[in-house]
Amino acid sequence: MKLRAVKILQSLRKVRLFLRLNKLLIIPPDANEILSIKQASTQLILDHLIHGAQDTFSSEPAILKDIYFETKISGPVSFNIQDKVHLLFLKSHVNDFLCDILRKFSSPNTAFLDIGSNIGFYSWFYQAMGENHTVFVFEPNPSLIPHLEINLKKNNTHIFGIALSDETSTVQLFFDENSTGRGSLERDYFTNSVKVNTDRLDNVINIQQEKFSKYIIKVDVEEHEPKVLRGMLNWLGDTRPKLIYLEARPQTIDEICEILFHHNFFLLTQNLEILFGRELDNFLARVKDQKYTNIVFSNSIQDFLHY
Repeated sequence: MKLRAVKILQSLRKVRLFLRLNKLLIIPPDANEILSIKQASTQLILDHLIHGAQDTFSSEPAILKDIYFETKISGPVSFNIQDKVHLLFLKSHVNDFLCDILRKFSSPNTAFLDIGSNIGFYSWFYQAMGENHTVFVFEPNPSLIPHLEINLKKNNTHIFGIALSDETSTVQLFFDENSTGRGSLERDYFTNSVKVNTDRLDNVINIQQEKFSKYIIKVDVEEHEPKVLRGMLNWLGDTRPKLIYLEARPQTIDEICEILFHHNFFLLTQNLEILFGRELDNFLARVKDQKYTNIVFSNSIQDFLHY
């Protein structure tokens, strides 16, 4: 009985959303009005997803009780409502571990590198914490660049339409047309592909010329994480404090640890405590039993905790 009531509520919320959207779908007389209606539509959907209706598009109820947006949405946010990844991305990542990190350690002196940015939610979230927060955004899928250009309009935004790797090349990016966030240089079971350029982060940005005192780096590139790390050895060797948040899979975790441990990084718990000895071994064993795990490394966690 309870499950039936939940499904009825979900259906009513969908009807309410689409009725509200329908009011915006009158054919406008000129280009400016078309643009304003598009902006209003995307804003309406985003508000609907973020404020109290997160379960509308999910198969099971998923309620976020606490949402910590310190700032108001400053303008329209662009995404594809037909893209399942975009919807999941917008509705399920508001209170996650990376948002907590970005919220806690955001500062004009700390740059955020968003490697595998999709439509740029995390970069947008980081800039929402302060007007002068700088982001470096890397996304190879050309269909996502227009979304990034709308979502990240602030002056301290640097968008690179390339894939980071361990060499300079041209390769195939495989992706799902209906879920563009699902893409990989490593796996070819997606239905679509496009040629993209790759380069090393060390070639794209010379860290020695950057002024920031700390860095938060996110790497989510569907099994390509080790090659991204091997392409940023100058960054890893630089001693300034860094937090590296990345997605690890059973087939990549050993190589990820080998690279980062060699450069004096520590693996952290979600409480940002360093893992040692048996606790570290047990954690790595659990990672190998899961499809994927988001993990965090730092070369100087105390500098972040005493921010």
